[in-house]
Amino acid sequence: MKQTKALYFLSLFFVLGVLLISGCGGSPRGGVTSGSTVTLVSLALTPANPSLALGLSRQFSAIGTYSDGTTADLSSTVTWVSTNTSVATVGTSGLAASVAIGITTITASSGATSGSATLTVTPAALVSIAVSPANPGTTMGVAAQLAATGSYTDNTTRDITASVAWFSADISTALVGNGSGVSGQVTPWSAGTVALSAHLNGITGSTNFTVAAAPVGGGNPVVTTTHTTTTSSTAQTLTVSAGTPTLVEDRTYYDSTVAIAVAPAHGTATVTGQVVSYTPAPGFTGTDTLTLQEVTLSGSIAVIQIGDVVLGHNVNVNTNTNANTVTITVAPALAKSHTGLER
Repeated sequence: MKQTKALYFLSLFFVLGVLLISGCGGSPRGGVTSGSTVTLVSLALTPANPSLALGLSRQFSAIGTYSDGTTADLSSTVTWVSTNTSVATVGTSGLAASVAIGITTITASSGATSGSATLTVTPAALVSIAVSPANPGTTMGVAAQLAATGSYTDNTTRDITASVAWFSADISTALVGNGSGVSGQVTPWSAGTVALSAHLNGITGSTNFTVAAAPVGGGNPVVTTTHTTTTSSTAQTLTVSAGTPTLVEDRTYYDSTVAIAVAPAHGTATVTGQVVSYTPAPGFTGTDTLTLQEVTLSGSIAVIQIGDVVLGHNVNVNTNTNANTVTITVAPALAKSHTGLER
């Protein structure tokens, strides 16, 4: 009898074990019983509705939510689509690449379930600023010009000299201009080296600028000769050499010129460019003098300041008040010859 009961209970435990095993429906998301299946309920894209500067890319992720409340990253298994590929494209892994300024919708789908985000492509953003020329510098009193070039996210470059804010680390050495017509223009104040920088949209470019001491005295001669001869009533020209010649486009300009400081007592003298013309008074013979003075471009006889500007170009000039007196010997005119027999 006891053996029969033991076999009965053993059989009962076996049946219960089988029922328990068959009743446990295995689920990858934990414990959905009674044979129910886990289904994808929704897809959410991150980031949600981002902006992207032209030339850049943005990675999207597709997060799936299931009927059992669990979530999973499905970025590599969903199908990605951009509704406006002229604005941005999207790859199989959800990487969106900008094409042009505008708006597009990025969609991820898995079966009948989908999610989307709005992507806005904005104008290219400034990445870096380069200040040129390289290793810039000038001489005391001579203005210089800097330029700022911006590099952007779309791999383009632009001249942003007039758009940046210019700064000098030491305005006692050099000051750099801001504003219409003077942006990037450097005015030196003392010899030395100073950091000059350009700033825009949180981006900075800089360079070290060197100011050299001004030359002392000397300079170019006003005239190439201090004595010349001519004959009565005959004009004589003199070559002058004032200032430093500078080639601007297809013409040569000088940073200073010459004026008649002391007019001749027995004739007239005029200056045209780098040539002085002297004409003795009718019938005069003997010695005459005139004094030539190096002057500023405005014609004032004074110390020539370094940094005179010719047609917007900064050129070096002399710091001197060069003057030369020219002595002119006027000889009698040659007698005319006669031919024929005298009576």
